[in-house]
Amino acid sequence: MTMRESEAREHLSYVVKAFSHPERLKIMELLVRGDASFSLIHEHVAVGTTALANHLSLLIDKGLVNKRGRGLYGMTSDGRVMHEAIVRGYDSTVMSRRQRQKRIAARYVRGRTEERPNRIRKLKYRSGWVSHLSAVAGCLKFLGVRVSPGWLYGGTGHAFIINIVKGVCPSGPTAWQTSMLFKLATNLGYEIKGVRGHKSESGFEKKQREAWDHVRKSIDADIPCYGWELDIPEYYVIQGYDEVGYWYSGPGSVEGKGPKPWREVGVSDIGVLELYSVERVTPSDPLSVIRDSFAMVLHHATNPPDVIYSNNKTGIPGFDLWIEETEAGTALSVGMAYNAQVWKECRRFGVRFLKEIRKRVPKDLRDLVQETRGHYEVVSDALSDLAKLYPFPPHSARETIGVTRESKEAARLLKQARNAEVKGLDTIRQIHRELLTSFR
Repeated sequence: MTMRESEAREHLSYVVKAFSHPERLKIMELLVRGDASFSLIHEHVAVGTTALANHLSLLIDKGLVNKRGRGLYGMTSDGRVMHEAIVRGYDSTVMSRRQRQKRIAARYVRGRTEERPNRIRKLKYRSGWVSHLSAVAGCLKFLGVRVSPGWLYGGTGHAFIINIVKGVCPSGPTAWQTSMLFKLATNLGYEIKGVRGHKSESGFEKKQREAWDHVRKSIDADIPCYGWELDIPEYYVIQGYDEVGYWYSGPGSVEGKGPKPWREVGVSDIGVLELYSVERVTPSDPLSVIRDSFAMVLHHATNPPDVIYSNNKTGIPGFDLWIEETEAGTALSVGMAYNAQVWKECRRFGVRFLKEIRKRVPKDLRDLVQETRGHYEVVSDALSDLAKLYPFPPHSARETIGVTRESKEAARLLKQARNAEVKGLDTIRQIHRELLTSFR
């Protein structure tokens, strides 16, 4: 074999590795039929947004897929040729026929021996960047609890918080103690019950069993449930169960997936077990919703030890950490894009919440609410521009953003958002103080 032939074989081996992952094959099967957006691709694969971004980056790097105008992805001409040669070639082999026969036989056996899963009909995950509230929103829709996205995000306080991890890690939006979301839930007309634990705790297996029993009992009573990391590290609604485990819907599995063996929940590297039911209760009056939410928001912004983990920063220190990592170019590319999307969504719904509460607070507070709304519109707009600058998935294959023209603009936008957030938190503090006085 000549050197040129050897190099060609080596490059072929490099490209063919792209076909070694089933989710990448799904992506290519979809793109062979036509261009598709990131969100459309996400609905067809069983991975999270971060993993999908990595798969797309690999396919682009190998010259099989390219990014086109208007945020669409498509197969390259080389990609189509390689896909046809490998996938269609495999379909014509004897081993492929034997594999299909095995699958048919296995489905026949399962159909005869397995019980059908107990399911809650019409329970669906409500897509959003904050998967915890997206799962809750799906449960509330099923229960018939009428809560707007603005009221849900604002009433739980999530609309006005921020949590940044050193390096601008994509774990920031979920890596904090979320107890405020449970405490404030009853104000909005729902109650969350369930089981939480960590695999390092003694009696963890007992907690797994407790969670399994709780979910099955709830679903049998037509009570919706949701849980953490049934697939990727996000929250999912639980649509049902069978003798093996949970059937669920959520990020990367919007159409539904399962069963997830109940003994495997909580045993990942993260090691957190969270499985909850959601039931309807009588909501509090609007002023109580606003007062309690703002109290939690102000507490969250102080970097309290009962909320944050090490290497995390909340409130204005969170913005300062984000700015520092951005100016140094050390922010992770995927974390930069993901955090921008999550916190942009939160502030957008925060603006909607403030629009709603202006009609519900005493007249002497309405101007202050309007001023607060103006501050958060600035934050929302700045983070929206940041999300455009660093779209998800990231355009760059670089691990960190580096010091570039884009990073300098990003730092400017983050400073703009930070300064408006300082003013917004100050007016929230004033509104909260006035509401406390009116309740006395």
